[in-house]
Amino acid sequence: MNAVVSLLERTVAASVAVNVAVPESHPSAPLLGTRRHGSGVIFDPLGLVLTANYVTLGAQTILLRTVDHQQWTGRRIVQDFSSGLAVVAIEESGRFPALPLRPSADLAVGEEVFLLAAVPENGRRVHNGVVSGLDPFDAYWEYHLDRAVFTTAPNPGFGGGALVDRHGNVCGVVLLELAQIGRFTLATPVDELIENREAFLNRKPGSRAARGWLGLFCYSVSNHVVVGGVVPGSPAAAAGLQSGDVVLSVDDERIHDRHTLYASLWKHKPGERVHLRVYRNNQVLVLSAELGDAEAFFA
Repeated sequence: MNAVVSLLERTVAASVAVNVAVPESHPSAPLLGTRRHGSGVIFDPLGLVLTANYVTLGAQTILLRTVDHQQWTGRRIVQDFSSGLAVVAIEESGRFPALPLRPSADLAVGEEVFLLAAVPENGRRVHNGVVSGLDPFDAYWEYHLDRAVFTTAPNPGFGGGALVDRHGNVCGVVLLELAQIGRFTLATPVDELIENREAFLNRKPGSRAARGWLGLFCYSVSNHVVVGGVVPGSPAAAAGLQSGDVVLSVDDERIHDRHTLYASLWKHKPGERVHLRVYRNNQVLVLSAELGDAEAFFA
């Protein structure tokens, strides 16, 4: 029992509530709002905080708060659209309680883990469970992981919280509540941050080889991909894609699921043009789209 109490005290001390204000003019504001509340965890004693990219996207101000009511301003230094991770630097010098990182390759299905998240009024909440899957995952917003961490633990609070093993290592960051039997929560691994730490933390905006971005939301239905919506002002909107369109092919490649669609788009760089065959109102249309760069669009 003492070991469990000590573990919780250590992990809670490294957790922060992340409060973000975003200008109404930012392209993420209609999708995610202008006031966002998230969770984060300090992973470097010099004051680096790990959270989810969508929490800090477009942030004008970032306020970080510990459970004992210490408060600091933060500055986002990394937003990574591939992994879904963001890193925020505490804008105050000092040494901070931090948790070590662990790669997803070391995890095993059935291993005990828990989720740590901030909740309203600067509280913290923990839910425990086990790793129920280490599998590929794709989402509706042009996002794919070769290996995501699925867990039976429900997300106890705001997104961006830590997935922690029984030794206090951070194994992932909570992105989504799935509400699937045995797979209640999805976390993105912290592998790239571990493997390429210096490059990851010191990467300048636009320095990574960008991949083509369309700006659509889509769903896989019976071996087809159906457009659920488009980001206003995105290449998808400019090309005339509409909700309900069925994407049949990109150039000459047949599309039968989201992963195929994303992989086809990501073969191209921003600025390159693709031709989309879509089915709409009993007609097949060909739409031309000049792909964009998500990082630049949401900068």
